Amino acid sequence: MHNPFRTPTYEDGGTTTNSPSLNILLLLLSIITSYMLTKDFSHLLVTHNDSLAKAAKISIFHYIYIKAIPFEIAYFRAFSSIAILIFIFFTARNSHNFSRYYFFAIAYGATQLAYQTLAITGAIEILRQVSGKSIFDTGFWLHPTIAPSIIEVLIKLSLTLVPSIAFLALCVTVKAIIQKQNN
Repeated sequence: MHNPFRTPTYEDGGTTTNSPSLNILLLLLSIITSYMLTKDFSHLLVTHNDSLAKAAKISIFHYIYIKAIPFEIAYFRAFSSIAILIFIFFTARNSHNFSRYYFFAIAYGATQLAYQTLAITGAIEILRQVSGKSIFDTGFWLHPTIAPSIIEVLIKLSLTLVPSIAFLALCVTVKAIIQKQNN
């Protein structure tokens, strides 16, 4: 008879303990997800203030993201971050679940990367509108009044992509370690 208090790994004779490296990677995943969750909550607050209205004119994607369904997207971002964080916590107990539901973690990382890319393109487009020049014009990037601040802004904007890219890389690494442990 099936014992409901034993996990399927226990019944299969497999181990339920994770390696220290896997636990460290899962901890890093949870830290990155927590960081992205705080960014999602700040986006939710900004959405309620309607302070992103000017950026909605950039493209159809920005319009959908900022004007058409801003609250739905903001709530989806927050709830998906919470769901992935819970998923990572449960994965620490049974790492086989991560391999089984790997697609959801990758989809979450890809959507976070898409959100950050929209934010970066929006900020660059607003800078372009303020300067009145095309971003493909070298005068835009090398203008004496803009060059010092634009480099700092570009560095900060590129750093917003780092958590999403690190999350995706860690997901691939965790799955590889889990598959290696299973063999």
